[in-house]
Amino acid sequence: MELNYSFTSKAGKAKSGTYYEVDSFDPYRHLIFFSAGAICFCGDKIVFVHAVKRGVWEMPGGKCEPGETLEETMIREIREESNMRVIAMKPLGYEKVAFESGTDRKPSVVAHQARFVAIVEPIGPFIADPDGDIDAIQLVDQKDFRAFFDWGQHGDAIAKKSLEFYSEFTSLR
Repeated sequence: MELNYSFTSKAGKAKSGTYYEVDSFDPYRHLIFFSAGAICFCGDKIVFVHAVKRGVWEMPGGKCEPGETLEETMIREIREESNMRVIAMKPLGYEKVAFESGTDRKPSVVAHQARFVAIVEPIGPFIADPDGDIDAIQLVDQKDFRAFFDWGQHGDAIAKKSLEFYSEFTSLR
């Protein structure tokens, strides 16, 4: 599945992109991924982290470090931002996002962002993200998911596939 979308960021920048639903990142390893994010289930709740600089609640995730696979990035980011370990994880898809420069002289910047779903469990209490980017976590009821994650049509596709994985995982336990 491929979905095109556009929106204006909280900073007032125009963004447009395409979401590609995938079952594996293997065929896409040639792409340069800027970041990865995951819808995380802890028990029957969804984990959201509070990003200090942006002042928003969002899914755990962050920038890929040199030499990391997308999966390693996601495992590290979930641990750093929520103090939780990944029990199971599955690719959902990726976004190819164009960030407009705001001037005619600079071209748009294109970034690839990986999306995952993960089942997680706490390692211990949340204290703080080592980078200082996250100052709180919140476990949200599935029915309240929309208040924290409303990305339109491509967000709906991410949420639907995440809930399917969660249902499959919990039915096997």
